[in-house]
Amino acid sequence: MPTPTKIKAPLTKITRFADDVFKLDFAVERKYTRFKPGQFLHLTLEDFDPTQAYWPESRVFSICSAPKTNTLSIIYSVKGAYTTRMRDELVEGGEYWLKLPYGDFIIEQLLPEGETAVLVAGGTGISPYVSYLEQGLENGFGRHVHLAYAVRSPERLSFDDLLSRTRTTETFTQRVWCETDGAEDNGIITDSGPLDLDSVVADVANFPSPHYLLSGPPGMLATFSSKLKTDHGVDEQFIHIDEWE
Repeated sequence: MPTPTKIKAPLTKITRFADDVFKLDFAVERKYTRFKPGQFLHLTLEDFDPTQAYWPESRVFSICSAPKTNTLSIIYSVKGAYTTRMRDELVEGGEYWLKLPYGDFIIEQLLPEGETAVLVAGGTGISPYVSYLEQGLENGFGRHVHLAYAVRSPERLSFDDLLSRTRTTETFTQRVWCETDGAEDNGIITDSGPLDLDSVVADVANFPSPHYLLSGPPGMLATFSSKLKTDHGVDEQFIHIDEWE
């Protein structure tokens, strides 16, 4: 696995999905995107002196761009003081320090060959799955993949182009929940209300050895993990949580 590297990268694009949800694209050399799908990076708003060992205050974000390209992308929601600063201070054309890659929420290393990956995501929790889906579209998944994704409102539906492309893949299925009605969703949204874990379990009941990968708010992670074990008898070895926060 690549040794973590510190790089200063220009922020080429800021995409605003909602008042509090943003995607950031950084331009980097291809050699810096040799990460594994599911890994994360550190972003700092402070200046950094590469001759010093000290790394300034930063936050971690799952990488949501395809590996081995010239772009590093993250998506974040404004939840506290640091992400508020990000919203207010980050500007297109500015250069910012990143440190990557980190993390072991790597689907192809967590699951045995041929077993089913059930990707459960709430809000920006879809982030660690994006690079995996992009890679799967290019090279094939080699297993059945089922995405269960929930957003609070249609404008928070990130990566709708990606989800449109994955729908044409035979080994991929998806179900998308939205808690409120709203703008046109291009046919991506399938269900209304919050994500229904019972329905997810039923959807994959006939797939080979489903593994549940959970990513989203901490409360969701705790509730879903407990419910899988107590209500559905899922063994802990089949539950994987992206819990770097």
